[in-house]
Amino acid sequence: MSRSPRENEMDQIKGRIGGLASFKNYSGDKLVTDAEKIADSIRNLKTAQLRRIYGEVKRMEMDFEKSGEFSRDRVVLLKPRLAYAASKKSDVRPLAEIFSKCIDKIGDRDDFRRFVNFFEAILAYHKG
Repeated sequence: MSRSPRENEMDQIKGRIGGLASFKNYSGDKLVTDAEKIADSIRNLKTAQLRRIYGEVKRMEMDFEKSGEFSRDRVVLLKPRLAYAASKKSDVRPLAEIFSKCIDKIGDRDDFRRFVNFFEAILAYHKG
């Protein structure tokens, strides 16, 4: 069975993210281009489903800022939540797979901030 062009694009994005030494190395140009492609591929996903995940990410960001400490463990715990969401709603699967790759590349606060920027870009294009 052949893969759709959209599936191939998502595989390329996952490969690009997987090849990063850390997430902060994701160039702004590629981040924006990839965010637009991802948003297009998840058009069927309801904004509320995206916002649920985004809400958790923003809570983490606020907690990290407030405490002055970064917790990689807390970020990694997003993976099972994403897997659960993908098991309940197949439209979440492409996003969960890409975010899982992103989480693997988050090692410090700067990586996490870049991830938040990426998520916000996806949200902006998804609404557009």
